[in-house]
Amino acid sequence: MRQIEAALSAFELVEHGKVRAYLRRGDAAWLREAGVLVPETLAGRDALGRGRGARVALGGRQCFVKRYFRGGLLGRALGDRYVSAARFGRDLAAGEVVRRSGVPSPAVLALVIETESLLCRAWLVSEFVDGMATLGAALGSRAGRARRRLLRDAGRAIRRMHDAGVAHPDLTLGNVAVDGAGTVMLLDFDRCTLAPWAARRRHNLFRLHRSARKAGLWDGAGCAERRDVAAFLCGYRREGDAVRAAACAFAFYRAWERAHALFWTRP
Repeated sequence: MRQIEAALSAFELVEHGKVRAYLRRGDAAWLREAGVLVPETLAGRDALGRGRGARVALGGRQCFVKRYFRGGLLGRALGDRYVSAARFGRDLAAGEVVRRSGVPSPAVLALVIETESLLCRAWLVSEFVDGMATLGAALGSRAGRARRRLLRDAGRAIRRMHDAGVAHPDLTLGNVAVDGAGTVMLLDFDRCTLAPWAARRRHNLFRLHRSARKAGLWDGAGCAERRDVAAFLCGYRREGDAVRAAACAFAFYRAWERAHALFWTRP
């Protein structure tokens, strides 16, 4: 709870009619002038599709605006409307905790929440990073030492996030990015939780590994996959037996995958 309060202290709460916004201190003045308190100015309701964002010019600065949108069956019924706004504050706090832990990530400038009777909508405004590519695309264009260095950097960034107590439920190659300078950044802290439990961290690693396999990052040769995983774990490790524990977790996951393919995969 103290972590959340400390993270939200970096933002100024502003209320304007049915709109409640968290504006980053130091940027609140120009954000107001840019019209962030009027949700229609945030690229328009129709310009931002489900779970997507858009590059928008606000106050002469390039920003990235994300519109919150429900998934699954509730998404079909409610669309971008939510019953509670508590989730948005947790996402904002988790992202700020990660940034304060030293993990590079685009700074969130504003969280805008619009209330409509018993429901609400939300938009997230963050700084736009030029020249950014997903980790999957960056690995596809690198080989040898450059590829292993990138994987080690990704391991370090994720380890810092975990050490800060944040669990990322959607840790995929698409949510790990590389900027033009080659710096690994973590993105999209939607539904992130401040959970120190080891099980949540292991699930994050499993999710990332599965994402890499689905993306066809390896050509089926086990040695290439083992080299990449070893490079990632080299960056993820810390003093003690963390590497061995993580390696055992990956080995368990691979065994589970083989069992799943044997008994449940249809021909």
